[in-house]
Amino acid sequence: MIGAAPVCDGFVAVQAGAGLPMFVLYGQGSYAPHSGQPVAELGASACGHITRIVEEQHSHVADDHVGFGFFPGAGFLVIAYVASLNTRTALNYVDLFARHISMCWESRRLNHALSRVAYMHAGTRLPNHAGILRALASRESAHGLLLIAIDDHDSISELLGPERIELLHETVATALRGSFPGRVIGCVGSGVFCVITEITDRGLEHVNAQFQQSLDLGG
Repeated sequence: MIGAAPVCDGFVAVQAGAGLPMFVLYGQGSYAPHSGQPVAELGASACGHITRIVEEQHSHVADDHVGFGFFPGAGFLVIAYVASLNTRTALNYVDLFARHISMCWESRRLNHALSRVAYMHAGTRLPNHAGILRALASRESAHGLLLIAIDDHDSISELLGPERIELLHETVATALRGSFPGRVIGCVGSGVFCVITEITDRGLEHVNAQFQQSLDLGG
């Protein structure tokens, strides 16, 4: 390895071989992978993005002389860049690659953190995935999320048996889908049905009435 150049935060590019613009990029710190698949997808995406930029700006360079290889390492990322460009130009693209993958990695980290926070969409007032899970865990309806439970579901299940109780679930879910403006997830366990919709008092009364009618039909 000959020479080392800092790129952006968390990365160092090392030139491999005298006169050959080949670089190995070591990711450090918060960019170290914790699982192979997400990091591999991120690296492949970054490879394609930067390769397209190089090809657009240097159309005279042969395709087989331009490329980014991505290799997940043990505790770090290793990205190799080879191109028939001068060293300064090649290093500029290594820098661009590092900044791109850093931005994508940070965006993914923030999106993952946000996905674990329960919130409502400002426009639709509907819950996100974390909001649904929180409501299901608490067995309480929330803004944009209606949970309807069959009373004495366990007793009814023992009385009807597995086949007839499954038929009852299907009957109730079908009736809800046909009568209520919303997305019915269906039975989510222990006779609890989940409806994602904008809930109004009038709509709630309609759903409860339809639900009771479905139970009568199912019995």
